[in-house]
Amino acid sequence: MSKIVFFDVDGTLVDEKKEIPESTRKAIQSLKRKRNLCGNCNRACPVYA
Repeated sequence: MSKIVFFDVDGTLVDEKKEIPESTRKAIQSLKRKRNLCGNCNRACPVYA
């Protein structure tokens, strides 16, 4: 069964250097290979407006 996975950008996808670590990239690629949908979400999302 496919899932939709949302990530917060600050502190979840990017590190203190504002870069996406290789381990995070690999984890997202693994989720996508398993046919999951991935997206980002933060306080600026329209649902919070």
